[in-house]
Amino acid sequence: MADFEQKALFLTLISVHKNANLAGRDLSGLDLHDMELPLARLMKANCSQTNLQGANLEQAMLSASKLEAANLQEANLKQADLEKANLTAAKLNRAQLAYAILDDAILKDADLTEADLSEASCQRTNFSGANLEQTNLNQADLTGAIFKDVKLNGADLSGVELQRADFSNTDLSNVNLNEAKLQNANFVGANLTKATLTKADLTGADLSNATLIGADLTNAILIDAKLDGVNLTKATFKDAKFGNNVIETITLGGVTIRSKSPGKIDLNQIHLIVANLNIQEETPSGSSPASPTSATASTAAAKVAKQSGVTVILDPAPARTDLPTALYPLLDIVTPNQVETGQLAGFPVTDLETARKAATVLQQRGVGTVITKLGKQGALCMTLTETFEIPAFPVQAVDTVAAGDAFNGGLAAGLAAGMPLREATQQAAAVAALSVTKAGAQPSLPTRAELDAFLKKHGVTSPSADS
Repeated sequence: MADFEQKALFLTLISVHKNANLAGRDLSGLDLHDMELPLARLMKANCSQTNLQGANLEQAMLSASKLEAANLQEANLKQADLEKANLTAAKLNRAQLAYAILDDAILKDADLTEADLSEASCQRTNFSGANLEQTNLNQADLTGAIFKDVKLNGADLSGVELQRADFSNTDLSNVNLNEAKLQNANFVGANLTKATLTKADLTGADLSNATLIGADLTNAILIDAKLDGVNLTKATFKDAKFGNNVIETITLGGVTIRSKSPGKIDLNQIHLIVANLNIQEETPSGSSPASPTSATASTAAAKVAKQSGVTVILDPAPARTDLPTALYPLLDIVTPNQVETGQLAGFPVTDLETARKAATVLQQRGVGTVITKLGKQGALCMTLTETFEIPAFPVQAVDTVAAGDAFNGGLAAGLAAGMPLREATQQAAAVAALSVTKAGAQPSLPTRAELDAFLKKHGVTSPSADS
């Protein structure tokens, strides 16, 4: 019997017996649009380039069938068995695939725009190059699925099972991954700009060099995640759980931060430091003191901290006169020494009175609190509501190289521990005093025990306010 006669017979059988057994048959090129084929048995059938647009294939058995370049637009494939089926380059726009079985199926370069795959089983399915824009994958099981170079803009992947899924170099911008299970998933080089990852489980996921600009990671779990080279500019990660993360570089606010000791870092500790951010205005190697590089970096980092509602402390060293005007309103606390205060204010600071005037100038530019370090004269703290002095601790100075850094470390540690500003400033002065009694920078910083003993020895009491 000629090929076209066989196909004509199959078409007649299908029209008369909707659940006819056509397993292994050649139906390639047939026009079966709008055909009623529920429960049809098409296992291992050849449906390449077959027109099944709008067809009803609910609960049909299509396992291991050939559907390359088939037209399944708007077809009803609910609960259909497509395990190991080849759907390369198939048209599945707006198709109904809810609860369907697509385990180990091939959907390379397929068009699934606006398709419904909610609660479908897609374990190890190959979606490489497919278009899944605006696709509903809610609660689908995509464990081990391959999404390399897939278009997923606007797709709904909330609550999906995506353990070990491959999203390398995939565009996931604006994708909803709320509460998704993404343990050990591969996101290397992926674009997750403005993606929703609230409460997502990314334990052990590889996000190396991924872009997460503006992404929402609130309450996400990122334990053991690889975050080297990730861009988290404007991302929200309130209450996210970090720990044991592999990081060498990370980008926040357009500023790339490099770790001096690459390896596994506990980002919960970094989050604590950021909560009391101490930005050092060090001059980059090879740059002049007037170089805008460090000021620009500090402004960008301060914006990130401010957006996250954390405290920003700036130590404006070395002395300079050209801090960006946009930086001042971002500063909760600025801690210049006597020379730096004069440089910033535009006139020499020689005593407490000129220090008050300079602090007023800086507050007029937008700074919240000014703590001026005055060496042997102690420190002057001027907030928007009160002004108080912290006397210097009498010590025999050996090396003052780390005094400023020690002061800011003591201040940040005190604020992080919940101390009132007055107590934290007093602790900062004590840490600075202890640091000058030893030579070197890091070796001169005191331990907690040394600090406690020093404060007890000097019978520290809270200083009186001065309005």
